[in-house]
Amino acid sequence: MKEYFYSYGGPVSEKEIEDFIGKNNLTLPSEYIEFIKEVNGGETKKVSFELAKFDLENKKLDYYIDIDVFFSLAALNTVWNYTKGELNDDNLFPIAEVKGGMLICCLQLVSKNAEIYFYETTSGKTKLTESLGDFLELLIGENEVDFKKYGINYPS
Repeated sequence: MKEYFYSYGGPVSEKEIEDFIGKNNLTLPSEYIEFIKEVNGGETKKVSFELAKFDLENKKLDYYIDIDVFFSLAALNTVWNYTKGELNDDNLFPIAEVKGGMLICCLQLVSKNAEIYFYETTSGKTKLTESLGDFLELLIGENEVDFKKYGINYPS
């Protein structure tokens, strides 16, 4: 998965990941555990995601979101402490920050693939993809964002 990132964290041992999971009583998909081992967070080459295509419940979500950063294991220690009270009810775990303070999360589940969700305090969770790999594949460059297809002249 490193091919999607232009910067990423340092190496993380299997023991460090197991200790983090055990200490926090988490259940994480193997795809996300492998991501932490291989990439350990960072910044993606393409940052935009067309959220409106996944707004099936018509929550009036933003048309596009920009990914700020995928969390490293070190950052997750702090991030999880701040978000677990809110995310645990939905069985979500934060994996990336969206510009504006929203989150990209994976479902806490023993599974191969990491189901990916967008989480916003006001609208709750919105399912995006069946796997982290699928999510990364759907990221687009900022120059590919097309507000006109939603009837918006931006930038004007």
